[in-house]
Amino acid sequence: MAVSRKWACVFSAVLLLLFVGVMPTTSGTNGGISALTRSVETEKVQSSSNATMAARSQEEADALNEKAVADNPEEVVSMVEMCRHGYFHVVNNDYTHWEMYAIGGSAEPTINSQGNRYNAPVNPFAKEVTKRVDTAAGYWKNWNWRSEGDLLLNGAYFTPSGAGASSSYARASSLGAKSSSMVGAMTANAGALGCRRARQC
Repeated sequence: MAVSRKWACVFSAVLLLLFVGVMPTTSGTNGGISALTRSVETEKVQSSSNATMAARSQEEADALNEKAVADNPEEVVSMVEMCRHGYFHVVNNDYTHWEMYAIGGSAEPTINSQGNRYNAPVNPFAKEVTKRVDTAAGYWKNWNWRSEGDLLLNGAYFTPSGAGASSSYARASSLGAKSSSMVGAMTANAGALGCRRARQC
């Protein structure tokens, strides 16, 4: 009987502490439930703020984008990742059998294509190397896109736009382009290794 009373007192004390811990205090400051609510609301605001900051920082990162795509043999639907904002130097690549386009862009990127080999697919509607994604011609005509020393085969064509002056492409130049006639030799051993399990590559 004494043991039961002892545990009943302990249980009552724990309940009292829990009850007092979650009740608002009378001194005008919020405790317990209010503090918990504030904490959850703060987390929601921080989460929303973090999402906004992440989106903003991604836009800023895109705007400062400078990339070089070099010495690659490619056979995919769209050959280069979507170029957004920034500056892109596409140099000495071998583009063959694309299904839609080889180079795509949106949000006013600068694209400098030099010394590449573009071999268009058989499809007569997929001969164009370039694609301005979801953008009217009146808008993209001022984007700086140029082809210099590229080899265009099987009816492939590159639609240039914007400035032709070399100074406009200074930030979209990362290395000296070799002649497009050398692309086959340069990319002959490019790509994934043909390794097999338990054998030396």
